[in-house]
Amino acid sequence: MPISLLGRELSGPVDWVDAEQALEDAGLGYLSGVWLLETDEGTICVRIAEVTPERIRVITDNFGAIDVPFDEITLGFPAPDSLRPA
Repeated sequence: MPISLLGRELSGPVDWVDAEQALEDAGLGYLSGVWLLETDEGTICVRIAEVTPERIRVITDNFGAIDVPFDEITLGFPAPDSLRPA
């Protein structure tokens, strides 16, 4: 079963070739996009800053501005359902 870097299943159980294809189709580009994170205060836009087998670190998205402060949020691994693509 192919698993994304966020620890999510990309498909059900498949053979080796289909699993490789699912991973290639997913690519890595999905990590660079804007994501939505559900928090107690509401939904916020975030970007993925780091993914390790222990945690996922996201930062608040400021529309691509690099010269403004941001908040950093550490999530467990695998990614919680509260983190989803925008």
